[in-house]
Amino acid sequence: MLVGFGLVVFLAATAALRARPPGVVRVLQETVHTTGQTAVRIAIFVLAALALLARDVGFDFVLGALAAGLVVGLALDTPEAEPVRMRLEGIGFGFLIPVYFVTTGMNFDLDSLLSAKGLGLAALFLALLLVVRGLSAVLWLRELGARQALALGLFAATALPLIVAIVDVAEDHGAIATDTGASLVGAGMISVLTFPLLGLRVAGRRIEDAPAGDLEAVPPTEL
Repeated sequence: MLVGFGLVVFLAATAALRARPPGVVRVLQETVHTTGQTAVRIAIFVLAALALLARDVGFDFVLGALAAGLVVGLALDTPEAEPVRMRLEGIGFGFLIPVYFVTTGMNFDLDSLLSAKGLGLAALFLALLLVVRGLSAVLWLRELGARQALALGLFAATALPLIVAIVDVAEDHGAIATDTGASLVGAGMISVLTFPLLGLRVAGRRIEDAPAGDLEAVPPTEL
């Protein structure tokens, strides 16, 4: 089933790269700034179709969403498609991702996190985030210096969206306990609240003084 799903994604990606009839491209360009928004609607249709296909064959919908993003990204990998990409980013970051996090927050097991075991696990996971994700900043020690490398490590250790998705999938399949998942998500929330602020403080800058480029190390959804 996984091979078959991969074949469907491969064929869709190939079509997205090669099948660009001039007439279709012209129609899509003409509707970018109208109420039709044909390109955006097609992209949303591909997302929904692959997510449903992934779920129907026994995989998690996250796999379908990732595959749809790959296909749509290849199809829109041209300068002319930049307006469509901007609209899809607005829908994703401005609507879909917040709704996903609201739903996750409504189902979040806060009692498990605030227990002695939950807080201990959260502290352990927070330390592991620093080690596993932040330690890679050591590779830039010579180029950046100790202070900036430490700041980079703090930004790199910040994580939440990926953790929420992984915990959601793992809990649905019974791979981890609910209280463990709550501690892992709690560690991600603490990292988002503290690591960027500490990173800017270590770098010797305040948030209002930091150029926008300094925050690009952390995806918008994680800030």
